[in-house]
Amino acid sequence: MVASHAPRTELVALPSAGLPADHGLASLGLMMQLAGRTTSALVALAASIAWIDGRFHHHTAWYGFAIALCIARSQLHRIAGRDLSFGRRSVEGAPADPFDATRSYAIFGVGQAVVIGLIAALVFEQPPAAAIGLGAALAVWPAVLAVVAWLPRFRPLRDGIPLGEDRGLEGAAIAMTVLGSYGALSTAALLWLISALSPHHLRHGWGVMLLVVFALLLVRSWMHVRAGLAGLRASSFDRPGELAARYAAFGVISAFCVGGVLLLLAMSERLTPRRWSASSSHAGCS
Repeated sequence: MVASHAPRTELVALPSAGLPADHGLASLGLMMQLAGRTTSALVALAASIAWIDGRFHHHTAWYGFAIALCIARSQLHRIAGRDLSFGRRSVEGAPADPFDATRSYAIFGVGQAVVIGLIAALVFEQPPAAAIGLGAALAVWPAVLAVVAWLPRFRPLRDGIPLGEDRGLEGAAIAMTVLGSYGALSTAALLWLISALSPHHLRHGWGVMLLVVFALLLVRSWMHVRAGLAGLRASSFDRPGELAARYAAFGVISAFCVGGVLLLLAMSERLTPRRWSASSSHAGCS
């Protein structure tokens, strides 16, 4: 009789009925990665616009220091989410504590919130109430994650978070559905506002181009929602993976198209951040 050498599969003991084996930490990690990447990009964008607009003439070093702290916090946030979603191994190859990065982020996040509050109060001479409120707002999320990382219920998972039964598909599908729906609704509203402009504005070349741009973004958001809903309905990875790949390909192409149109618009109108804000204020008042 020949012994079988097929790999054995072990069943993961569920913590309770209706609760996944990973306690939902993989979905939390996905959201943390998304938030970390998004906030890092937004901070870099805001810093670039402020620099071009000439707002760094005073306290340049302090501005740069605050921006560096914000970007470092976002990167730690992303790394903490990655470890919760995919786990981490030590140098020796053994499973490492997946909550280590979360604890590091929590400590750094609270410290960064305190420092930003002090900079706002002492350097930029903001009212004490505003500085305290800013620091408290920045410290809320790290404090929540600190509580999660030190909860006794998660101690058995410090040797490694088991992979969820759906391999994280449902968490990713929920995030895609929510974000895609938000994008579709906001883009449709903007598209309706542009189409409601007077015929004089629509006859202008840039008015038509903006209609095309927002129509492109609406199609992109619809593909995003479609991939997310497929992940919630399907029992396999094939169909959601196919739709997600289509969305990714279309999303990259549409991003370059939208960026190119906006760049051409800014170059043709010779827009700077200061002129853009001034023209937006004038349009809002008229």
